[in-house]
Amino acid sequence: MKFDYYMSCLTIEITRRCNKHCLFCAKGDAQNLDITKKIIDKTLSEVKGCFINTLRISGGEPLLRPDIICYLLNQIIEKHIIVNDVVMFTNGHFTGDSELANCICTFLNYLRQIESEAGTIMRWSNFNFTSKYSSIAAKFAIIISDVGKGRNVSPDMVNDLITYYSEKIQDDAFYIMKQSEDFKSMGQITLEGNAKRNYKDLIGDSVYINQIKILNNNYCFVTNSANNPHQPFFHNTYFVMKTLTVSANGNVFPGCSMSYVRVDNKPMFNILDCNKNFFEKVDTFCWNNPICDMAMSKRNTFAAMEFCRKKGIKIKNMTKQDYILFQMLDDLINQYETIARDIHPMLPYLNHAEIDGVAIAILVNNLYEKKIPKEYIDFFLKECTDFGPENIPLVTPEWCRGFILSYVEKNKELAHKAQ
Repeated sequence: MKFDYYMSCLTIEITRRCNKHCLFCAKGDAQNLDITKKIIDKTLSEVKGCFINTLRISGGEPLLRPDIICYLLNQIIEKHIIVNDVVMFTNGHFTGDSELANCICTFLNYLRQIESEAGTIMRWSNFNFTSKYSSIAAKFAIIISDVGKGRNVSPDMVNDLITYYSEKIQDDAFYIMKQSEDFKSMGQITLEGNAKRNYKDLIGDSVYINQIKILNNNYCFVTNSANNPHQPFFHNTYFVMKTLTVSANGNVFPGCSMSYVRVDNKPMFNILDCNKNFFEKVDTFCWNNPICDMAMSKRNTFAAMEFCRKKGIKIKNMTKQDYILFQMLDDLINQYETIARDIHPMLPYLNHAEIDGVAIAILVNNLYEKKIPKEYIDFFLKECTDFGPENIPLVTPEWCRGFILSYVEKNKELAHKAQ
């Protein structure tokens, strides 16, 4: 079975209600809002015919509305949406809902029925679609968030939750666990929502830069497959390599940890405004935010450094020279983004990866013309692009000009064929 679209992870925000108020919650203050059946139906209609590697069920606290979770899972079965695995995060809220337990059992049987379809796709894919939750070796996992400063989670309720669902769902493909026992990278604080508001309590006077994160997911996270005769499933296909979240009010945003305030102030779009053009809207977002993920990561690191500087927080093991280098990278990333955004309308037949390469070549050629030392150019290529160490020495002014001209010619050829 061939699919035209593939998603690394789709998150459905079941509710914005929450029975806790954790100091570090990136979402911010809870809201009296649940996702509607209309939004769920619209979402599944828009992604029908798409392979979803991981379905992530989130909140708020999703277990406050087990009936909505059941509706979502039942509609996925009814519409025959192809999903590889499911993960749900909860704060440990326990009500002992037998309907949800039965629904999960039914859904696990559905995943077995479509396993051959999903497995074929996974084997043929030349992209790494391994879920970050794959180490738990489950097709449906419930993960209980029990770590983090200021989290008022009852150990007894967590244990009751684990016991209840373990007894109700006796299936090797189901796994329920505490986050503290299975995840090793939960020490990082995302400075959003409550965490940004309570940064003094969470960070203190000093911090290692890798312990905090400024959230900015405005980058290009889609790619098109190559026409490879040995990969027949992936001719002219479209991969979304970033989690996309449909929030409880229908707003769609990249990632899954953005605060409610930011989501509602500037979403990518609202799912209810789609008319079988979900992926077109995602594509437009990526053309408007054309930098690659490596550049975005460095931009976020510099933003975290700036946050600490303005708040008087000491960054451990960080020198003045480190700050200057990251400041330089941030400036180059801004130039790279502007170039990529500007040249797309000029070369409209090139795909995202091709425009990315041309933009980098233009920027680097400009740097050479400005007599910027090669060591700084190589540093940018190493830290902010997909150029490997073996290729960076080959990026000379002559190479840049040749690369640019070759893709200008390719755009002309594609334009001629399209006429």
